[in-house]
Amino acid sequence: MTIVSTTFAIATLLVTPCLGAAIETRAAPAPEGTAIVARHTIVFDKTATRVPTNFMVDGPLLGNGDIGVVQAGPPENLLFYIGKNDFWSIQTQAPTPVGQLQILTPALKGATFRTEQDMLLAETRGRFTQGKSELSTRSFVDANGNGFIQSLGNSGQEPLTIEVRTLKGAAVAVADVPARVNPPPKPPLFGCEQHGENRWFFRGAMADARVQDRALSAAEVVALAKTRRGEAERFDGKTSRPANAPVIDKAMTFSAWVKPDTFSDEADYLLSSGDWDHAYSFGFSSGHPRFSLHGIAFQHPGTIPLGQWTHVAAVFDGKSMRIYLNGLAGNDDAGDSFLLDPDAKPEGRKAGVSTRVLFKDGSRTFTLAPGETAIVATVILSDLDVGSPDPLATAKTKAAALTPATIKQQVLGHRAWWNNFWSQSFIEIPDKVIEQNWYSSQYVMASCSRKGKVAPGLWGNWITTRTPAWHGDFHLNYNFQAPFYSLYAANHTDGTLPFYEALNQSIPRGRSIAQKRGWKGIHLPVSIGPWGMCPEGDNSDHGQRSNTAYSALLYIWHWQYTRDEAWLEHDGYAFVRETALFWEDYLKLENGRYVIYNDSIHEGSGADFNPLLSLGLVRTLFQNIVPMSEVLGLDTAKRAKWKDISEKLSAFPTQERGGKTVFRYSEKGTPWWGDNTLGIQHIFPAGSIGLDSDPGLLEISHNMLDAMGRWRDYNGSSSWYTACARVGYQPARILTELRHMLDTHSLPNRLLNFGGGGIENASPSLAVTEMLLQSHDGKIRFFPCWPKEQDARFGSLRAVGAFLVWGEWKGGVVAGVKIVSEKGEDCTIVNPWPGKKVQVLRTGKAANTVEGTHFTLETTVGESLELKVDS
Repeated sequence: MTIVSTTFAIATLLVTPCLGAAIETRAAPAPEGTAIVARHTIVFDKTATRVPTNFMVDGPLLGNGDIGVVQAGPPENLLFYIGKNDFWSIQTQAPTPVGQLQILTPALKGATFRTEQDMLLAETRGRFTQGKSELSTRSFVDANGNGFIQSLGNSGQEPLTIEVRTLKGAAVAVADVPARVNPPPKPPLFGCEQHGENRWFFRGAMADARVQDRALSAAEVVALAKTRRGEAERFDGKTSRPANAPVIDKAMTFSAWVKPDTFSDEADYLLSSGDWDHAYSFGFSSGHPRFSLHGIAFQHPGTIPLGQWTHVAAVFDGKSMRIYLNGLAGNDDAGDSFLLDPDAKPEGRKAGVSTRVLFKDGSRTFTLAPGETAIVATVILSDLDVGSPDPLATAKTKAAALTPATIKQQVLGHRAWWNNFWSQSFIEIPDKVIEQNWYSSQYVMASCSRKGKVAPGLWGNWITTRTPAWHGDFHLNYNFQAPFYSLYAANHTDGTLPFYEALNQSIPRGRSIAQKRGWKGIHLPVSIGPWGMCPEGDNSDHGQRSNTAYSALLYIWHWQYTRDEAWLEHDGYAFVRETALFWEDYLKLENGRYVIYNDSIHEGSGADFNPLLSLGLVRTLFQNIVPMSEVLGLDTAKRAKWKDISEKLSAFPTQERGGKTVFRYSEKGTPWWGDNTLGIQHIFPAGSIGLDSDPGLLEISHNMLDAMGRWRDYNGSSSWYTACARVGYQPARILTELRHMLDTHSLPNRLLNFGGGGIENASPSLAVTEMLLQSHDGKIRFFPCWPKEQDARFGSLRAVGAFLVWGEWKGGVVAGVKIVSEKGEDCTIVNPWPGKKVQVLRTGKAANTVEGTHFTLETTVGESLELKVDS
């Protein structure tokens, strides 16, 4: 069938799309948000250079909080890499790629490149032109279901022949370090793995085995696989021979014909140039071809047959590692549907993918005449989505049911969801680069974290290799928490819900780890994953005791900002309580104060005494668990002890540096650290110091910021700028430095890049929110750290106490204030007009006049308050 290309207007009518459940929406308190984000479409004028990668991708991003898609490849070979938050390998303890969709258009070789990432509509649009040939694309991941939908339109004057391929899993591994192959620790051998007296010998026949000092092209590998075999050599599982390999520098190819007699349960090596995972090697792991280079291992998802000749090749081009079997790469065209099972175990995750071309006869190779459009629809489901071990059948059924009408419904429903999302809050400031970053941060998080789905790891749902750095997991010493920082005040708290589910799933393991070490409550290592995983093992805490307290912060924030008692009872309180039980047991009362022993402030820094960060986290923990327990009517007998800890916890240690008093990283032990921002994380995110703090503490905080100067710290951007705003530090400089960081360290998709760091780098935008509005200490402050000369406004930002807040700064003064109370709590406000009386309007009607440096107003559920200078 032919589908005419149509541009659909943003829909306000809610529909039920065919791939998902009914759309969940909230009232739109800030419709201005849609108009502002519409100005910030991100344009790409060249193909991605960091796809695939073990780190953060740099291409155009799409996602629905579960499925993530990133675009790569030149116009003639467009590649859309597909990831999914719940698709983890049990074997590697890491998220793993689902696959790729490949759009091959030979006529576009050398074409101009343009792709737009439209954040308002959450879609990408491409236009690729070569002479009279032009392809226009439009792609989105359905916000309400499990579909990746693309339209391919011939907007040129010549017919376009297009082939659509679905590729399974990961095509390559990315050898990020090091790039050099040689020198190997030992002369390379054929037939075994070099370890000790050698081991894991190959049993079978091998012919034409060779190692070359360059990367063969795909065409050259195909040619090798078509040549006649030379003389075969037998390996009996006991012998090996020298490989006579050339000196290899930055690229290599190993190739051979092999006919294995049998595979061991462990490994069988064809080539090895040193000990396990050193230099380079190629062999079989339980029958799966495995290419290893300097500790980076790439394993083919399939196996080769016993007793038959197969041509194998392993290619490294200085960056990427590929495995070819009989001339085909590991994930060559898998057909229109496939089931991906990376572990081949009953308990492993499984994903089913089904792609359908809605054009004429449905062939995956077709020709578009000028003006014609084809739709390519891909359904991606996991076993968690369908509740059965075979998601492929459901994916096929859903793909087969698609029609132009149902796809139009999906477009309408998808745009309605995102229109509602952008209507939840807004900011508007003079610096449009910083403003764009604020919106792109929200876009990234909405694309990779969604209520009811598995939480995103370090790199979000844009996983492009089977070896994501640091397992792509949930690092609890800030990385997992940081991406969610900005969502509370931006009024997107639903996006934080997957975080709590992941931590709650880890409570049993945390109890077990604590019990084994003689502690109460829960203790978790740095590296965890969903469903109670610990990719680096139970003991991988690097000496840090603060991981659960760091995680409890976000539970505390969710309660503070939403006042959702049902959530607190069913999902929130248990983790915070278990964390408090740990610290109640771990703290020691000495000389009238509680102290912390044997706790590293930095990974592996040593047995620090009273580290700065832990003091801040523990103080916030015990200040908040008491009122949380009171709301639920629980733990009455424990409150006295918890209050005692809160009141008698040791003060923050200080020292003299450069003639000024600054904080010491620990009272005894680590005094300072040359990088990172652990020296201010007791300010933020721990929240132990703010504008209401003792003036002496504020002065020390400013001195600390001067002394540290971490304006571009690799691991610190998520906390540094917000900490500066929290204590009112030089607002003009915050904006200047933030702009410089965005100009010099942003990827084309606007995520910050410092070599490492993934979606955590979406969080510096919170600093802007905190400059416009603060409420962390229970008092609402308007423009507390904003340059007087810059006009600004915001709407429907969320404040502690479940308040939605609007404000405008114009001509150096607050020009307007509005507050909506969701839960009817008392609202304490720092006077927006110091020294002046304030007129309070309730639901549009004048009520009373208040004055003072701050004042408290009673509210009712849903009530709207406006404040004006009393005339």
